[in-house]
Amino acid sequence: MGITVENFIKVYKANLKAKDKTFEDFIKKHITVQYVKLSEKDAWCDSIISSTCYTTVGDKKIVKMNTVARHICFTMTIINLYTDIDIVFEGTKFLEQYDELNEIGAIEVLIGAIPETELEEFNILLNMKLNDLRDNEYSITALLYNLKNSLDISEEIIESAIKEILEDNKN
Repeated sequence: MGITVENFIKVYKANLKAKDKTFEDFIKKHITVQYVKLSEKDAWCDSIISSTCYTTVGDKKIVKMNTVARHICFTMTIINLYTDIDIVFEGTKFLEQYDELNEIGAIEVLIGAIPETELEEFNILLNMKLNDLRDNEYSITALLYNLKNSLDISEEIIESAIKEILEDNKN
């Protein structure tokens, strides 16, 4: 169990008043993890994609990108994974915590104290998953298969159309 955002901010402000530690040194003491396993990063990326790239309309899940929410989720996930600061990922508390940390300048310093290779790998995985989403939802092949499923067109017709499109793209 780590420290809440509220307690982190209180302790930070107390240390700042005492002036016996620099801001960066205080923040860096809260970086408790130097490496997160790939499988854990992958699962968190799935969670970020799921919560920021889809919405439900009626009983149907549709793609609706929210890049601001994705940035905030990514940032707060990184802070949660690599520090001893416990982030609440529910409701408006999530955004309030982001604003509170950002207001005192902690987000930039916390992210800057995390190993760059970790941030790069996390970003690469997230971008790969975004590319997969786009390919799986919006590529010509995906659109044709979705059309086939909604119109009940035979597999042979779709495969023939895909082959023609691929041939045309080669030329």
